Amino acid sequence: DQIVVLTKAAKIEWEKTHSNVCLIHNPIPFDIEKTARSQIFNRVIAIGRLEDQKGFDLLVQSWKRVSNKHLGWQLDIYGEGSKKEQLFDLIHKNDLEKSIKLKGVSKQIKKELLSSDFYVMSSRYEGLPMVLLESIACGLPIVSFDCPTGPAEIIENNDCGLLALNGDIVDLTEKIMLMIENPELRFEKSRVALNKAKLYTLDRIMSQWEGLFRTLKSR
Repeated sequence: DQIVVLTKAAKIEWEKTHSNVCLIHNPIPFDIEKTARSQIFNRVIAIGRLEDQKGFDLLVQSWKRVSNKHLGWQLDIYGEGSKKEQLFDLIHKNDLEKSIKLKGVSKQIKKELLSSDFYVMSSRYEGLPMVLLESIACGLPIVSFDCPTGPAEIIENNDCGLLALNGDIVDLTEKIMLMIENPELRFEKSRVALNKAKLYTLDRIMSQWEGLFRTLKSR
């Protein structure tokens, strides 16, 4: 009766063969913070399965350049996966053991987000990344590859974060360092992030589903 998709890109693809396509995003699973970020932690966070899709190998290579200039900053990566040992080896090979930590799985990920300065996404591809929605709900600015699909639907015209050219480690490095070196930029993007998060509240998303069901029922 209806095809429901998560992203604008998916909607465009499905509309090539179907006329009954609509877009409803996933909701943010927890409450949105009320105030924008003002603290400095010298900490960047990344979250995801330790698999090729998430591009943490690219992030480690980028962080090598970042850490050479910003010695006091820490990158914490949360998640488990089959590439864990390879990432450990890559971190060791680049002498980054002091500034990159593989933290495993956390049951208090919102707490970890709230004690970070910004989020970085190095994925090769995505759907609609829930972790980016969770980040903006915490008022975290984002630095992300402009990978297909999802990041560019949340970060529009670099409003709540910075988009780097997809797969371009040099550009990702420049965007990370720009965010590190400009706390006022982070604070401003934090304010934008919290406002944008209101588009993804559970009440707002559920009202779209209820509207869809009412429409289908009336046909």
